[in-house]
Amino acid sequence: MRRRLAFVLWSALATLVAVAPARPARAEKIKDDDANNFVLKVPDTWSFGDVSPFAAHKVVAVGERRLEVLRDGTTKGTGQGGRLMLSVQDAPATLPADYAAWMYDWQVLEAQAAKMDPVTEEVSKKIDDLRTKLDDALTALAGAPGTADLLMSRWSKDPATWPPVQKAAGEKIGGVPAAKLTVEAPAANLSGNDAPCKARMFVWVLRKKLYRLALWGWTTPGDREQVGADLDEIELTFEHGKTEEVQPKRAATDAPAGPDPAEAPVAKDGDAGERKPVKDLAFAFEVVKPVKFKSKELDRSTKEDRNTAFSFTAQAGGADAIVDCLAYQVTGTGATAFEIPDYLKGLWTGFVKAHPNGKLETWPFPPYTEKGGFLQLPDSGKKKEVKRPASEKDLDASVSDMERVGVASEGKGVKIGGVKVKETWRWMMKGLLDRVGEDVQAHYTFSTGERTYVLRVTARGGGFDRFKPEIAEILKSFRLIESK
Repeated sequence: MRRRLAFVLWSALATLVAVAPARPARAEKIKDDDANNFVLKVPDTWSFGDVSPFAAHKVVAVGERRLEVLRDGTTKGTGQGGRLMLSVQDAPATLPADYAAWMYDWQVLEAQAAKMDPVTEEVSKKIDDLRTKLDDALTALAGAPGTADLLMSRWSKDPATWPPVQKAAGEKIGGVPAAKLTVEAPAANLSGNDAPCKARMFVWVLRKKLYRLALWGWTTPGDREQVGADLDEIELTFEHGKTEEVQPKRAATDAPAGPDPAEAPVAKDGDAGERKPVKDLAFAFEVVKPVKFKSKELDRSTKEDRNTAFSFTAQAGGADAIVDCLAYQVTGTGATAFEIPDYLKGLWTGFVKAHPNGKLETWPFPPYTEKGGFLQLPDSGKKKEVKRPASEKDLDASVSDMERVGVASEGKGVKIGGVKVKETWRWMMKGLLDRVGEDVQAHYTFSTGERTYVLRVTARGGGFDRFKPEIAEILKSFRLIESK
């Protein structure tokens, strides 16, 4: 399978990197173009040039490194070095109409597969089938009249006189599937002298744009000046500001790209197959871990787990849920400076920034009663849209601001497990994450005279609906243990 082959190749590359001598870090020059959605980095020894002479090829970036003096420090260069051109234009009408849908579905499934261990045969097959469709379309595009003209401009305008051009599929550039054209033949170098040349060009499509990145290299014997390494570096560091494909519009009858979270099998590793109570006298709480959720083994000698009371996770295909609790000591040795208002304000800012696209929502919590309890799930049937901040300045919201829009609410006279608590706040928002889907977060804060607790619920990709009964069971079972 392609995925297994990719893993083998990556393992081999990692081995080579491990044994190869480290190359000193080099400064970079960067061309960051939001309109054309790319970030192009070149080593500091390179220079960006004028693109106007190449307007016919829709070139938006030109870069060059000319070897004025060779590695020995005395021999003058005769045109050796490297060159690049990046072209961006509208995707051609000959591209299959479903290309964007294939790309979107492939990215969604890749994200889901990254969470699976192991990846199911069904998902793996869908990924391979979609990648084959993408590769076939890109290979046809790379071979279409006019596509190779940019790369072959160093040789001739007449395709009949071009040296052999090799085509390959299955490549990636900036994390996006691409086709690759390669040529190895004498060509006019940077001084116009015919010299051995190794050239490559990547061809790919993203967000209705056709990208072509062409790289040429004229090296000295042994390439002591590392021109070839420069070209590799430029290829590997190329980025898109937005790598995800835009979600295509589908008919209501279209099947979902990935497996239905309600049908995907629940991961049963660790202790996920058993229901068990968890009691911790040091952190003064008890809770029940339900079936489907796996408990994390904690090492409180580490910084990561020092303040973690418990952490439970569940997963089914691309749907997942995490319920965890942090506990901060507020008195005596080891006390931590933790302010709940600052925490709530940080939640707002972080959530809005992490969810730049789509609607923001909040769901109200049921009113607190001693019988119903404080730790209840919000009511998704009464969702309310939250207006997105108009500017960076509006991200600085106070707790009162969040109360006004319904994102945060304070409880009064709250008891948890018979223990009276203070600083009782509930916070909830829902947003959309690219290639993942819905992201639901609910946070509950409360303090005793000894500790401040933050209980967090995070559910993504349909995880809230899939694991709602189990999440509710965790919340309902949570009890504080009074100090003797």
